[in-house]
Amino acid sequence: MGTNTKLYKMMYEFPQTTILRTNSKIVGTHTFRKFFSVELKLKWDLNFDDSRKTEVLCKDLIGR
Repeated sequence: MGTNTKLYKMMYEFPQTTILRTNSKIVGTHTFRKFFSVELKLKWDLNFDDSRKTEVLCKDLIGR
C-alpha cells in the first residue's frame, strides 16, 4: 500500500470513527448497535430472491 493510499485511508477512517463515537453518545450505545443490526439484516435479506421474507422483515421494522 502506497503512502498516499495510507494517508487517504487514515483521513477517511478518522472522521468515520468520530461520527460513530458522537452518534453512540447522542443516541445511546444500545440503540445505536440495535439500529445497525437491523439495517444489516435487511440488506442481507435483499440479496435473496425471496420477496416474501424481505416483506415480512420490512413490516416488522415499520411496526416498531
